Amino acid sequence: MSDQDPQSSRHSGLRVIDGGDRRRAPHDPLPPAAERRAEGPPASGPRVLDASGAPAPMLPISGQVWTEEQADAWLAARDLVGWRFALDRIERLLAELDAPHQSAPAIHVVGTNGKSSTTRMISALLSAHGHHPGAFLSPHLAHLRERIEVEGRPIDEGAHARAVTAVARAATRVDRPGDPVTQFEAHTASAFVALADAECDVLVIEAGLGGRLDATNVLGAPVVALTSVDLEHTALLGSTIEEITAEKVAVVTPGATLILGPGLHEAAAIVARDHAARVGAQVVSARAEGIDRELGPGYQQKNFATARAVVEAYLGALEPRAVREVAEHFAMPARFEQIATEPITILDGAHNPAGARALADALTEAGFGTGGVAVMSVLSDKDAAGMAHALSRHVDRFIVCDCASPRVMHPEQLAETINDALPGVTTSIVDDPASALATARITAGPDGFVVICGTLALAQALRPDRPAAHEPPAARSGPAPTAPPPWPPRGGAA
Repeated sequence: MSDQDPQSSRHSGLRVIDGGDRRRAPHDPLPPAAERRAEGPPASGPRVLDASGAPAPMLPISGQVWTEEQADAWLAARDLVGWRFALDRIERLLAELDAPHQSAPAIHVVGTNGKSSTTRMISALLSAHGHHPGAFLSPHLAHLRERIEVEGRPIDEGAHARAVTAVARAATRVDRPGDPVTQFEAHTASAFVALADAECDVLVIEAGLGGRLDATNVLGAPVVALTSVDLEHTALLGSTIEEITAEKVAVVTPGATLILGPGLHEAAAIVARDHAARVGAQVVSARAEGIDRELGPGYQQKNFATARAVVEAYLGALEPRAVREVAEHFAMPARFEQIATEPITILDGAHNPAGARALADALTEAGFGTGGVAVMSVLSDKDAAGMAHALSRHVDRFIVCDCASPRVMHPEQLAETINDALPGVTTSIVDDPASALATARITAGPDGFVVICGTLALAQALRPDRPAAHEPPAARSGPAPTAPPPWPPRGGAA
């Protein structure tokens, strides 16, 4: 690699910003993705060009399927710069696929934070009660197929490729000029196909963004979980807690049961209850008392309380031993996960101020003091200042870096944002994530601690290669499956 190659000089070393000194090192070029970032975060409205520029593979002949690599390439080609949020495309796509979303009753998980953990916990509890659940989550950490799980384990390469091939064929009949099926819609449809093929008896589906116009809002689920509500994606969902909550609980249909997560914002609870009353749905408030400390930080205990209430609403009764086994065995990657020692290094998916506050609370609960070092990368549409302020209880030095997302905030901009929010704090810029982590660990010393957070894209870059699936309890000879609610729900699936 030549000295002039942008990739060689992009990770050229450490730049320290301290007390207002915000200089970029001489001749340090912007990362290749900077031009895309400069345009700002994706906006609502008509979608535009393929961001990746990579051509989609040709469909295989009838009766054949793609390899996993070809399936992933087709999904990558659907990674568009902007979106038009609506349900017409996903509804047409699922109709072309013979309605795989109606293959089993569903549980729908919406909220700002805690959705993925809660979804996996619900799936684990259902498995422990003798069911065969499938789950759809986002985003992934290592492989796209991690987004689709059967009994807590990602589907295999063949199942992923078959599902995506089927969706790609159907998309040729749904795509319209200037209005193609989006990547998330394709992910969602392929999950429904794969879970139907796996003959799952209940679908646990995590919403992507919001709820009302999210591609997952095709379920008419008999049970819906609202994990939390905070100010995020305000340009798309609304600028107040009330507006954002209304978008999320719009997925609740007549006859459903809505579970409210512990500690839900009071304004969100009011809006949720009002919507439930209008559509004729029940409301249950989950309670976090008596949760096993084996689950780790307080935010995971709240998520487990929500999951427990959801499964109780779905099944009607729970077996205490099965619940206890799930609590003892459940693990979630990149959620207050220790990935190294000397210094202790914690990886967390916190990507907004509410998540950063929960992370700071978890550090307090675990006995960490001050003087920590944070490695951060943040997407451009997030409140980086709010995140840094929340972490400042435990962190007095930030090392900011790049990550593999076209929406990432440029490291220099992130450093300036942190210094504006926390005058006098020392902020260093090390573009390459691995180099940033190495710098942070040296800075902290063997007796200190390092926290990695800001976006799951950074977790993807820095998490050690290890299975992303949690291990459900080994004992499966417990109670027989409890009868689920009637299916389809009254009025049919939406």
